[in-house]
Amino acid sequence: MNWLAAVVVSISLFAVDMPTAQAPSGPLEASLSDYSCLGNALYMESRGEPLKGSKAVYDVIVNRAHSTGKSLCDVIWAKGQFQWTKKHVMLPEHKWVSLYQQVMSQPKVLDNKHKWFYNPSLAKPVWAKKMKCKMVGRHNFCKEKQL
Repeated sequence: MNWLAAVVVSISLFAVDMPTAQAPSGPLEASLSDYSCLGNALYMESRGEPLKGSKAVYDVIVNRAHSTGKSLCDVIWAKGQFQWTKKHVMLPEHKWVSLYQQVMSQPKVLDNKHKWFYNPSLAKPVWAKKMKCKMVGRHNFCKEKQL
């Protein structure tokens, strides 16, 4: 088998086992590339967190994609959203697929209005003062305050 055929077979096997991302109103249209972006974001943003913290990171990213109509990759790679994207790093599937599958088996942690998060030990964003935030793991997850 040549290397291209091996890649196609591995992608096909990967796609079959990949749980569907869930948007607030049902399944989110996502490409294989989007799953890779989301898997990388979960790994880079939440490895070492309790599973509930990883699920909260997932919830925010999916909420943001759903509310903006953008793809998961567009949300994740948007300028200034995630520090690790500045290095243009994409990890191999074996690094993140286990965490992704564990996260997908968990119930939703945040409501559909949570669209921002940050690590308070690394950042003190000004916008957070205007939000209603709650701590899950090492991150604060925020939504707009109700008026």
